[in-house]
Amino acid sequence: MHFANTGEHEHVRPGHILHISKTERVRFEALVNANPTTGPLALIVGIPGINGPGESVADISDVFLNAGRVGKERLKLKSQSLVGGDSLIAVFAKFSAAHPGFVIYSQLDVVMVISVQSPFMRSQMVKERLLDGPINGLVSDAAHGWWKERTSLLVVSSTYCPDLLCWVPGVLSYTNGTSAEHFKYHFLGIIQSIAHEQGGP
Repeated sequence: MHFANTGEHEHVRPGHILHISKTERVRFEALVNANPTTGPLALIVGIPGINGPGESVADISDVFLNAGRVGKERLKLKSQSLVGGDSLIAVFAKFSAAHPGFVIYSQLDVVMVISVQSPFMRSQMVKERLLDGPINGLVSDAAHGWWKERTSLLVVSSTYCPDLLCWVPGVLSYTNGTSAEHFKYHFLGIIQSIAHEQGGP
C-alpha cells in the first residue's frame, strides 16, 4: 500500500526538529538531576517551591515548551544514569581520584561499606578538651529509605561542634545491610580517621 500526500495545503509546512546547544543541555541536565521526581509538566511550569514555581526548562530553550520532548529528554537522561558493572566501578574510581581523601573506607564485597568524610568533618572528630555536659563522644544512627534499596542504609556518626553549637556528621557510610560486620567497617573508618587527625599513620 502506498500513500501520497499531494494537492494544495493551507497549513504551514512542518518545521525542522529543533536542537539544543551543549550549554542548554548542561543546564537541562542539571535542573533535571537536581529535581529527579519532578515530571515534564512541572519542569515546564517551573520547579515547585514555597514561593511558587521556580526555574523552568522553558527558560533554557523553546524546545522545552513541548512536554513530549521534555519527557523524552528526561527519560534519556535517567537511562544514562543507570550504570552498572564496569561503568559503576570506573565512575567510583574517577570520583575517588577527583576528591582525594573524601572516601576514607570502601569495601565492595558481599558486605559493602563506603565511608566518606570531608576535612571539616575530620577536624571535629578530635577535641582539645572535654566539653561540659553530655555532648562528648559520638552519636550514631542509621536511616532506612535514604537509598532506593530498602535494605541499604545511610549510617551517620555525629559529633558535637562547640563552634556551631550543634551536632554535625563526623562520618557518613553507605551499607548494603545491617549486620555486625557492616557496622564493624563503618566504625573502622571512624577509628582510622581519628588516628589520621591525631597525626597517626
